[in-house]
Amino acid sequence: FKVSKESITGRLRAVRIKLILTARHKKDMEQEKRLRELGAPRMVGEIRRLHGDYGFIQCSSMIEQLYFSVYTLEVPPEFGQNPNKSKILEEGMAIEFYACEQPDRDGRGTWRA
Repeated sequence: FKVSKESITGRLRAVRIKLILTARHKKDMEQEKRLRELGAPRMVGEIRRLHGDYGFIQCSSMIEQLYFSVYTLEVPPEFGQNPNKSKILEEGMAIEFYACEQPDRDGRGTWRA
């Protein structure tokens, strides 16, 4: 970016700003790196059930369905800047995800996307 001084107020401001890496993208990259370090496999599955802001994925390599939160969804740029994630998803849609084992409320190991 370049710093410019306003002629009337004398205040400094940034102009010609070039976005290199958004905080969201940086956070996503860090999370993906952490998942790879944990050995979380990258999988392909199909959305079986949707319930508002969460749903379940059926993966061909697992018997059980995996829970996912709509808020963890990475939306491709063709859907715009801030799309309503829950309206983009449909039952039967194929998706790609990382799967990791996390304990549920009762302490049992469950898989999550």
